[in-house]
Amino acid sequence: MTKLITITLLALSLSTFAQTLKTYTGDYPMSFPFIGQNGKAIYKYYDDTITYSRVKNGPFNFNLKGTGDYSAMELIVTGNYKNNLKTGTWVVKLISKDFFDDGKYTNATEVTTANYTDGILSGNFTYTTSSTTRKKVYNSTTRKLEFGVPTLPKTEKLVATFRKDKNKVEPNTTGNILVGNFSYSASDPNTNSSLTLNAKLDSLGFFIGKYTINDSETERIFEFLEGSILDKMIARDMKSGEAKISGPYDGAIVPIWKKFVLFGKSNPDSIKVLNESYNIRYRNLSARFNNNNYDLGYFKIKNILEQHLFCQDFKGDINYVGSTYNFDGFRFRQIDKK
Repeated sequence: MTKLITITLLALSLSTFAQTLKTYTGDYPMSFPFIGQNGKAIYKYYDDTITYSRVKNGPFNFNLKGTGDYSAMELIVTGNYKNNLKTGTWVVKLISKDFFDDGKYTNATEVTTANYTDGILSGNFTYTTSSTTRKKVYNSTTRKLEFGVPTLPKTEKLVATFRKDKNKVEPNTTGNILVGNFSYSASDPNTNSSLTLNAKLDSLGFFIGKYTINDSETERIFEFLEGSILDKMIARDMKSGEAKISGPYDGAIVPIWKKFVLFGKSNPDSIKVLNESYNIRYRNLSARFNNNNYDLGYFKIKNILEQHLFCQDFKGDINYVGSTYNFDGFRFRQIDKK
């Protein structure tokens, strides 16, 4: 009898909650870079009984067709919320149709696809864009300004994977870790330029094996030994084929690192002794070599997260704080003797 009453009360509770879920359909104001623009949004929500604020819960759909200076642009966003946090797959699509700037008209489509669990990136993440530009030229026959031949398509593609670390295991502090295979490619046939980045990261966001940067002029290969210890860097001229090897850097530290790992699992006293003699630092390549170009992969995905998800308007990303998107990845271990 008690169980029946409990089930009945639960059913009534769920029924009451379902009745309080509402639908909003209407204007949705935007901030930078669409200042003064209003899109149209449809989303489910319920009212917080304490703060009186709306709590988005369910499908979210948004469409902006720009006006005035933004009349050549359209922004489409689809996703889902669970108690104001992004969940499942979100797709952000930005379309430019003859957007005029600096004497040129741009036609472009960029698509960002992100997956979330409880407001944290988790799963596949992709970004693609393709763009062409054209100018207006005078046609002596028609005596009018007409569009000329467009440029060849300029393209970009980024593929990555994020892991949600709910326990925020040291050395990860954001709970959002870039893991697995990472790739980025950009190509501009109009200038015969290209850029490719490839890396593999472990479950804590540290480099595994090789990380390569190829800008069509020079290919840089960073090699990491077991435990994500930086071994050497190779710079290879893509025209002459000549290669210059720098390093090894920290290869002699590998046996010590193995002791950290082995003794840490089986002998706490031994790991304590090692900790008294050595420091483990978690570093990125730009800090190690004082060259931001060596961390292009990190900066590329960071820029996309901060600029192309429009988190300031479509809230629900736990790791977007202020105007910064925080995540862990693209690091290696450096062991120094005290």
